[in-house]
Amino acid sequence: MADHPLEECLATINTMRDAGVQFVFYQKWTCRHCGLRQEMEQPDVMFRSGICEACQRATIIRRCNYTVIINLNRGPPGGGKAA
Repeated sequence: MADHPLEECLATINTMRDAGVQFVFYQKWTCRHCGLRQEMEQPDVMFRSGICEACQRATIIRRCNYTVIINLNRGPPGGGKAA
């Protein structure tokens, strides 16, 4: 999976949100020290740095990508009913 500039990823996420798409995303990035592909555990946040699970070194994240999980139910997240 190719990484893209962080600001481009943020712009795409914001465009999807502005269009009313209901989704959750997880940021992905590549450790600049060991090259291992990483995925952040916290959803819906684009981080500017991360700690590699393998080598435990910090990376400034300038390029990244993300996994998107789209809610196709078109209802509130979690399947509940709107108030």
